[in-house]
Amino acid sequence: MIDSIVDPIRTPWDMLAGESAEDFEAFRIYLESDNVSKVSRKLRRQCAPISAAYRWRARKAAYVDALAREADAGALEGARSAGRTLGALAVTLREVAGDICTAHALRGDLSPRDALRVLEWASRTELLTSGSATERVALDLSECSEAETALLEKIVDSSR
Repeated sequence: MIDSIVDPIRTPWDMLAGESAEDFEAFRIYLESDNVSKVSRKLRRQCAPISAAYRWRARKAAYVDALAREADAGALEGARSAGRTLGALAVTLREVAGDICTAHALRGDLSPRDALRVLEWASRTELLTSGSATERVALDLSECSEAETALLEKIVDSSR
């Protein structure tokens, strides 16, 4: 056991100094088993003495802990990656919504109020997925009523 502490590359579930290949194979079976008696029955030999001598229980606990940490790290990276993807999609969605609103407003088939609603929806989606706005948007509100302008100011203030 001392060798695995001194050598930082070795882990507790690696073969230990003095552990025979046969004993180590029994330990590997134990890693996938519930208890030593099942390993003994499977191998048709008494494994309790080697289990105690080579600290199977502690080694298995270290192994299970390492697997859990590895799984947690993988899950965290997966969540970060999904967040980056959603953020990028939301920014693209807002940009496309802005382009569509501009095109329809220029043709006259989209009221400033409706354009505002589309941009509000796209901006809120971006804020929800990325956590913050990535750029400011300038809008011509000259055709909006005072009520619509007040609503927009309320929305902007609530998102800060």
